[in-house]
Order: sequence, then structure tokens, then C-alpha cells
Amino acid sequence: TERGFKIVTMPFSFFDATALRTLATMPATFPSRLTLFGQMLDFDQSTRLQLANFPQGKRISDVKVMMGITPITVLSVQDSASCAPTGIDCNRTVIVIRSP
Repeated sequence: TERGFKIVTMPFSFFDATALRTLATMPATFPSRLTLFGQMLDFDQSTRLQLANFPQGKRISDVKVMMGITPITVLSVQDSASCAPTGIDCNRTVIVIRSP
């Protein structure tokens, strides 16, 4: 008998284990401006970014974060996990920024 093609969907993704990538942001979303009783309120919210494969040992002054052409204030940079020089995909860094 003839067999046709079958399509299977799996919840699996491929990625470059050596590339810089964002693992998490906390909070994931937040308003930067809100109107309340006719007054515009701007929020000064900090955001925590967890990154994989970010260069280790960086200071706040070494890190520049931009949103388009707007510079974002970096509040802290902390290595949360480090691997041996031959290790792959085990360096983790947490960067805290202030919302624009």
C-alpha cells in the first residue's frame, strides 16, 4: 500500500548556544506612562534582564543599552553563573536597567 507524508509538530527549538541571547525579562511588560484623573504619570520602573553568553566581568560603565537612539540607564551588572573557557552556553549575566 502507498504511504503518504506525515507532518509532526514538536515543541522544540534550535538556537546558537554561543550567541548572546535574552533568557528572561522581569517584569515582562509594564506601562511607562499612564493617564490618571486627567494627569499624565510617568513611571520610573527598573527591569531585570537575564542574558546568556554575555561577556563576563563587565562593570556598569562597560555596558551601554539603547532603545532605538535613546540611551537607557544601566543600574547594575552581575554575573550569576560562569563556566570554564571551553564551556558552552553556561555564562549567565543579570543586567538591571531603568525604563526610558
